[in-house]
Amino acid sequence: MNLINLYTQSNRRSGGLSPKYAFPLYYSQGAVFIFTLFCYPLFGSVLLAMNLRMQQEKKGAKEVLLFGMLCNFVQLPVGFYGTPGILVNYIFNIAAALVLVYIFWPRYISNTLYQSRSIRKPLIAGIGIYVVIYTLLIVTLRMAL
Repeated sequence: MNLINLYTQSNRRSGGLSPKYAFPLYYSQGAVFIFTLFCYPLFGSVLLAMNLRMQQEKKGAKEVLLFGMLCNFVQLPVGFYGTPGILVNYIFNIAAALVLVYIFWPRYISNTLYQSRSIRKPLIAGIGIYVVIYTLLIVTLRMAL
């Protein structure tokens, strides 16, 4: 008998979760990595913090969010310096993604079995935030000229 069937049967006997939701719904490590890599580290840290909040790990969620905010605070001024700044931002995003996935994830989630949660809502929110930010940036630059 495999681990998933054993877990599901024990939940049925104890009146726990239904078989469809035998494991908690978390954003996967890949989703955290991709959002951190292609967006700012705050996006990936929010996804990981949401996982930790579902797990009742409030201290870890605060720590991850603080890390994401600190990364953005350090990274944002660098991004305004043109082409070299863009390269530095990508390197910084890779480093932050690796820290989230290989340090914070094992520390708080480790080998927890979970079902992957859809990234549709965070993706729409991320695109919306980027559209607003770049629209404001373009409007501000036109007003300055």
